[in-house]
Amino acid sequence: MSVEQRQDNIQAYFRGSMSTEEKQAFESEVLASTVLAEEVHRYRQIRVLTRTETLLQSKHTLAAVMAETSISPDYGKYEQYFTDSGQWGWLKTWLPSLLVIGALLTGSTAYYYYQQQQMEQQRLFSVLVPFDNIIGFAADDPSTAAAGMRAYDKQDYATAIQYLSTAVQESPDDPSIQMYLGVSYLLQNDPTHGEPLLRPLTQSNELVSVPARWYLALCLLQQGKKAAAQPLLDALRTDTVYGELVKRLEE
Repeated sequence: MSVEQRQDNIQAYFRGSMSTEEKQAFESEVLASTVLAEEVHRYRQIRVLTRTETLLQSKHTLAAVMAETSISPDYGKYEQYFTDSGQWGWLKTWLPSLLVIGALLTGSTAYYYYQQQQMEQQRLFSVLVPFDNIIGFAADDPSTAAAGMRAYDKQDYATAIQYLSTAVQESPDDPSIQMYLGVSYLLQNDPTHGEPLLRPLTQSNELVSVPARWYLALCLLQQGKKAAAQPLLDALRTDTVYGELVKRLEE
């Protein structure tokens, strides 16, 4: 029996295309021929591999088996994945592993940055305390500024913002009202509105200029603007009050 005839018979046997008589005759030949029995065994290995392993992962294993036998298996529509030896052939082999590795790296990196952000937020909240009320208003003062500061003292910052926004328009030259409005926005987790209110105060000679630097730095940090916040924090290191807060923030 020629090599080609053996291959045809083996493939026909495993495809189930032999008649009962042909199958019995072929099995008798397998029992009588060590060479034929070994080729049948190797072909069976190929079938098991192609069925139980993914097509790409089994390429190298199949290649090792095929190197020891003259059987030419039928890959069907997946032939290109096993026979392509071009410059991108390696990619098809390693693509599943690369995708898994990429997913793991992406997940690990995302988790690391998430942890870092959580730690930064915790440090930020530990130093994010209201600025003390240094404005004196009588209990029965009907002004919007007084109403805003009463809400501020109760930590009702949403209401404080409503009143202090009006008060700023009524007294645009009063830096204290602008200061408390900016801090209220910050404490309301709205640093983008607090930043433009606090920034001009840091350049003034008013008593609120130093605390304005601190709260402006916190506004910037809440927005992830670390580089912009750093000069403000550095300038506060020597301050007896805010220097300690800077150290706590950077611990």
